[in-house]
Amino acid sequence: TASLTYESYDHIVASGAVNIPVADILAIRVAGNLDRRDSYIINGTNDGYEYDPFKNNLSGRVSLRFEPAPDVRIDVIGDYSDIGGRTINAVPLANFFSGIVPGTRPTYLDPDAKAARTNTFRQGQEPIRDITDRGVTGQFEWSPGDFTLTYLGSYREFPNSLQTTLVGGRVPATLSGEQSQQSHELRLVFSDGDRFAAQFGGYFFSEESFVRLTLLNPQVLGLPAFATNYEFVQGPAKGKNKAVFGQASYDIIDDLTATLGARYSYDDKSRVGETAFDTNPAVNIPGNRIVLQVNDAAASFDKVTWRVGLDYASPIGLLYGYVAT
Repeated sequence: TASLTYESYDHIVASGAVNIPVADILAIRVAGNLDRRDSYIINGTNDGYEYDPFKNNLSGRVSLRFEPAPDVRIDVIGDYSDIGGRTINAVPLANFFSGIVPGTRPTYLDPDAKAARTNTFRQGQEPIRDITDRGVTGQFEWSPGDFTLTYLGSYREFPNSLQTTLVGGRVPATLSGEQSQQSHELRLVFSDGDRFAAQFGGYFFSEESFVRLTLLNPQVLGLPAFATNYEFVQGPAKGKNKAVFGQASYDIIDDLTATLGARYSYDDKSRVGETAFDTNPAVNIPGNRIVLQVNDAAASFDKVTWRVGLDYASPIGLLYGYVAT
């Protein structure tokens, strides 16, 4: 299957996928997508920076299904996305209003489309977006008879970098970061084929991130003349979750079923971070850095939740009652 769309601003959206039956026990699917569009904004300066394309996103995915035996199924999916383009997406307020003074009503200029979309702020650096999103997910399922054992796991990474200019083109800004996460779940489902059914399992999740926002020309923001940049740094920020759970149901009599379930969850979160600015070495400040604020934090939580209830398939419809946390 394939599709292609073309619109104004050289907006191209293309998608395609193909299924490949390799053998009776193996199949592969490959899919891809392109989403590209030029910017709505017009560069009204001579700073030499391109605004096109505003977005240039390319993604791909490969899926695999493997069934080596009648009671075994394995699915693996890998995906990768490259998210690029330019970060210019704003114009001056003066394009639309004059007489912008606090406490007074400005005059609407009613600009034409070209005048409204023209940016007159020069950029202090190249406005670029460079983001990657990649991950893999897998599921294993084994069903030999009265029970089914399932494992579900995934891993994902999200490195990113952006450059732009803030405060009317006077403050070059760089944002960079790295996020990753993984999750694992093991679940057992059982049924005697008559009155009793149950499932039990465990779950684990972990994530870690780091982000740094750097602003140059910090004097515009009110910092002293010897400041060389202004930074907001967060990381590593970490989070973990562990849980075990179970639920069982039993048909007390025909059409009357009792259900009981419980889950224990534990969360642990922590973060280190600061707001600071670097200084000119000539001023002899220790470490050439002044920390304005430290926002380290850590916390953990745990809780048991539960659920109990009855449901009855009556001649007039399902009647049920539950109490749960």
